[in-house]
Amino acid sequence: MTRTTVDMTGPVTADKSVLYRLNGEYYRTDSYRDFVTDRNVLIAPTVTFRPIEQFRMNIDFEYQNRTWVDDFPILPAVGGSPASIPISRYLSPASITTSNPNHFDKKRIAYDWTYDFAPSWSLTNRLSYSSVAYRTMNGYPSGFNESTGVLDRWLTVNPGFTDRLFSTNIDLKGKFSTGPLDHSILVGYDYFSYYTPVYATYYNFFPPISSINLYAPTYGSESIYNNGFYIHNGQKWSGVYGQDMISFLDDTAHVLLGGRYDWAEYGINKDFSSASAALNSYSDQYDKAFSPRIGLLYQPLPWLSLYGNFTRSFGANNTDAMGAPLPPQKGEQFEGGVKAELFDKRMTLTMAYFDITKTNIPTADPRNSMNTLLIGKARSQGFEFDLSGRIDHHWSVIANYTHDDVRTIEGSPLNPATEIYTQLPVAGYKLGGSPRNYGNLWIKYDADDALRGLSLGAGVTVSESSFIDNANSAILPGYTLVNAMIAYTTKIEGFTVTAQLNAKNLGDVIYYPSSGNNRFNIITGTPRTFLGSLRVEF
Repeated sequence: MTRTTVDMTGPVTADKSVLYRLNGEYYRTDSYRDFVTDRNVLIAPTVTFRPIEQFRMNIDFEYQNRTWVDDFPILPAVGGSPASIPISRYLSPASITTSNPNHFDKKRIAYDWTYDFAPSWSLTNRLSYSSVAYRTMNGYPSGFNESTGVLDRWLTVNPGFTDRLFSTNIDLKGKFSTGPLDHSILVGYDYFSYYTPVYATYYNFFPPISSINLYAPTYGSESIYNNGFYIHNGQKWSGVYGQDMISFLDDTAHVLLGGRYDWAEYGINKDFSSASAALNSYSDQYDKAFSPRIGLLYQPLPWLSLYGNFTRSFGANNTDAMGAPLPPQKGEQFEGGVKAELFDKRMTLTMAYFDITKTNIPTADPRNSMNTLLIGKARSQGFEFDLSGRIDHHWSVIANYTHDDVRTIEGSPLNPATEIYTQLPVAGYKLGGSPRNYGNLWIKYDADDALRGLSLGAGVTVSESSFIDNANSAILPGYTLVNAMIAYTTKIEGFTVTAQLNAKNLGDVIYYPSSGNNRFNIITGTPRTFLGSLRVEF
């Protein structure tokens, strides 16, 4: 792997009323997975104008061009665990994905400006327009014989389509007082849309591409059948929102009252047989909803805060595998906890309890990738612990732990005779790829005196086992990963130079961090990796 980044900034004019910043990146990498490569180019300049103290404006440009061999996760379970094959094994149709790599080309222009038109009052406007072109080739599993190891596959081909995305918003912020209450308000309006002209996508399902044997794969030549589906879709979304942060009791108590109202419009064609049929059969679906937000925070001591909040969410961009609209996804979240600043505010500690429910959650149908299943309601309930900051001049620490129970609340009844084959989300069962307990610990030491500039770090990531699928028929084993780093910073000819070496998964553990909530799409973890970097600041 090679990666080069550039971050440059500075004034354009002597009075610093015009500034610039340029970010750039180039990387090219192979993978531990056979056949997989990735190349990316990113250029993102920004120009900042500040002609007067009260007005500031940024204009952003972005260009990204990425080409990569598709690595859609195809790894089935055998019995109650992932198939015992090398994690490097590639099960997509290599002759197609390597000769027709995926491509992503993005062009974006945006601006944001803020005008302070009165003391404690400001107006902000943001606008962004992007043109994003895609070409993708994805292989999918369609059936698996566990006794023989033969995996049936099919292919989707998107030879090229372009999304056009537009968004804008305007915010009014201000502060004022009413008696003992101090108010900090925000009101605004936002708008988002995307539009995809008619394009053809090919589903090589009838006839499918050839099967592959997990244990003795052969990669022969494959053909693409141009049995096209024509798709035309778009979305418009607008909303108004407002909130008031009310502070009192000498700024030790705070109440947040807010909410937003959304109007959403999503459209897709109903006839996929031809480009003209796609245009003529286009129709829209409309949704709207109010989402409230309430928060409380109390500081009994300067270093200690107690808080709680409730929010409701609304997502109308639920779509199935063909892009057709589904019922909107809605959610509710309750959270409460404690925040503390320790060691003269050098370290922050947060402990929180959360309870989140969501409805109409789409999940892939492992027996038919052209179909989408819906989980009626799921719940995530647990607590988390976060600690970060400096213990003293030399030692710093980042630690976090999460206990999270994620289950289907409203789903299908259990049918043991068919559940392993239909893979329906079962009411009361855990969602796939959701470990109940996981955490991280990272400790860093910064040397002083004769070894000034030297930094050493080490950490561990631990995850409990989880179920592979929503039917809870197989298990992803738990794992422990050890990571480390060493860095040295010095001055060379007036430049600050930092050399650093990072080591990830030092024990070269074979692990599976997640799955596609089904028995076919298990994701493999990256083996032992070393990454060296050299940074020059001037």
